[in-house]
Order: sequence, then structure tokens, then C-alpha cells
Amino acid sequence: MFERGFVLIELIMALTLMGLLFTTVTPVFSFLNNSELNAAIDEIVFTLRWARTKAIIDNKDYYFRIYRSDNIYKVDNDRDNDFIIYYKNEEDQEIIIKEGEFSGELKLYKNLNPKLIMSDYYDRLKFKPEGTASNGTIGLKNNNEIMKQVVVSQLGRVRIEE
Repeated sequence: MFERGFVLIELIMALTLMGLLFTTVTPVFSFLNNSELNAAIDEIVFTLRWARTKAIIDNKDYYFRIYRSDNIYKVDNDRDNDFIIYYKNEEDQEIIIKEGEFSGELKLYKNLNPKLIMSDYYDRLKFKPEGTASNGTIGLKNNNEIMKQVVVSQLGRVRIEE
């Protein structure tokens, strides 16, 4: 007598609920991706400002090196890329004093006109005992093609540009 199946109203309601679900879930993933980028940039800025202060206090040149991929200078099992702060001793050996990491999902760029870094690492930033620096730019881009840049001026000022 009654056929089993969906009524047109039930189909419309199901499609509407699915549409609402997809429109609310997509921005959440975008937010998570952007927060990963923001956290990486904040950590790099903090480390660079720390290195500048350390160079002034210790009266030494401190260098910043950021790696394009994992496992360049140390063996670890994460998929995160690494960066280090180091100085050179009298024998010109690199002494690492601080290290950090950022997601391997982020792409590394240099210069204000974004140029993808193709070598193993970028090693242009140096903080001098006077508080000045060799100027340079580090950019990170996520999968949504949003880029944030850390700019270090010759006076040693570290700032974020979008």
C-alpha cells in the first residue's frame, strides 16, 4: 500500500543540512591552516629578536639559518623544518645556541619579491654586537597561498609583513 522511499521534503531537508555543514566546516580548516602559519611566523620573530638581544649582551655576531626541508643538520623523525641561531668560535666552528622548527607544509621564500628558496637553507641574517643586522626577508606560504614575511632591517628591527 505505501511505498518505501524518501519524500521530496526529506530530500530537500537533507541537502540543506549537508550544505550548511560544508559551509561551516571549510572555514574551520582554513582557520587551522592560517593559525599554523601565524604560529610559525611568531616563533621565528621571537627567535630573531632574542638573537639580536643576545648579540648585544654577549658582544658577538649571531647568525640565523633556516632550512627548507627536514633532516639537514640533525637526524629527527618529525616532518617539521628547522631553524637555528649560532655563532662562530675562534676556530670558525658553528656553535648552535638555539633551535626551532616550523611545519613542513609551509613553503619558504626570500626577498620582498617572493622568491622560492631552492637551496637546502637560507643563511643571510646576521646580528652584530651593535644591534644592527644584515638585512633580509624570510617568507612562509601555506597551502591557501597566504604569505607572511619576516623582515629584518639594517638597524636590526624585526617586523612582520603580510
